[in-house]
Amino acid sequence: MLSAKSARVLLLALAGAAFAGSTPAAAAAYGVKVSLSPASPSADDVVTATITGAWPDSCGGAFSQLAVASDPGAADLRYTITLASGSTSPDEGCLTVLTPFSLEVSLGKIPAGNHVLEVECGDALGQHQPVPVATLPFTVTTAKQPAQLLLHGGRFRVEVAWTDFAGQHGAGRPVPGASSASGLFWFFAQENWELLIKVLDACAFNGQWWVLGAAATNVQYTVVVHDTATGAVWRYENPLGRRSPAILDTTAFACAPAP
Repeated sequence: MLSAKSARVLLLALAGAAFAGSTPAAAAAYGVKVSLSPASPSADDVVTATITGAWPDSCGGAFSQLAVASDPGAADLRYTITLASGSTSPDEGCLTVLTPFSLEVSLGKIPAGNHVLEVECGDALGQHQPVPVATLPFTVTTAKQPAQLLLHGGRFRVEVAWTDFAGQHGAGRPVPGASSASGLFWFFAQENWELLIKVLDACAFNGQWWVLGAAATNVQYTVVVHDTATGAVWRYENPLGRRSPAILDTTAFACAPAP
């Protein structure tokens, strides 16, 4: 756990051509800003940093390189982002025609504690010392929510696991306020709900417990429902990249026979 430590998390290095004839301090004029989503993350959240600013059009246009790495040997949590354009020669010169950009970078899950998110601008050729242009102190709270949903008085236990396109994975967390028969799960941020799961008592209709669900995601996720009374297990998996269809299983669990 990192407590009350200043963590230099981001390094934004602009291509050397972008600063031809100027110093890195000129980057401050590009209005670089950084924000986090969620704004108040917990250790359960996958945190995304959004960097906004402006890029000199005549220095190569689109970004051509983006690398994210961490240094496990550093005393503080550290992430590095290298951003370079298609032009790298300082002799090409630059016009001051700037186009706004917005860059999202996933930082994954960050340990609980106090951190400082810092963006630095320099030149990719290493001719100038990088300078900080945006700083954002933030706190990551400890995980507080359970990783399972209990329905029908604990008769059914629902667990969800997910994996995203970057290979990050975690447990779905129930959204507070579930009913006896249904509940919601979030994956990446507490305010971003991903999945609805219902277990309905249809014993009087077809002698079965139904499992129904719906999700607004195309990441991989697995739902496992345990019937704690009988030991039966129901499982559903949505593969990575598929827009999740509705879950409609009307024969998920057999009801106990009448005495």
